[in-house]
Amino acid sequence: MSFTRGAGHAAVVARSTLHLIIQLSPRPRRLFCQLSLGGPATGLAFGMAMTAWLRFMYNNPMAEITLTVLTAYATYVVGDRLFGVSGVLAVVILGARAFTAASYQLSCIFNALEDR
Repeated sequence: MSFTRGAGHAAVVARSTLHLIIQLSPRPRRLFCQLSLGGPATGLAFGMAMTAWLRFMYNNPMAEITLTVLTAYATYVVGDRLFGVSGVLAVVILGARAFTAASYQLSCIFNALEDR
C-alpha cells in the first residue's frame, strides 16, 4: 500500500518538476543545458587527451598514476572555474572515458594482476 502511495508521490513530483522547467525563462534553461552538456563535453575532451598521452607512457607506473590524478583534478578545475560548467559531471565522464579507452594501457594494474 505504501509503495503505491510512494509511486503516486513520485509521479506528482516529476510532473511538477517538468512543469516548472517548461515555465522557466530561457536563461535558466540555457544555464541548465550549459551545465549538463558542457561538463560531459569537457570531460570527454580531457579523457581523449589523457588516453592519447597514456599511449606514450606504457610501462611507467609512476607517470601513469601522476597523469591520471592530475588530469582528474585539472578537469574539475577547468570545467568548474574556467568554463563554468559542471566539474563533477566532467570528472565522471573523464573516468568513464579513461576506463573504456585506456584500461588496457594502464600497465601497473594489469601487470600486478598477472603476477598473482
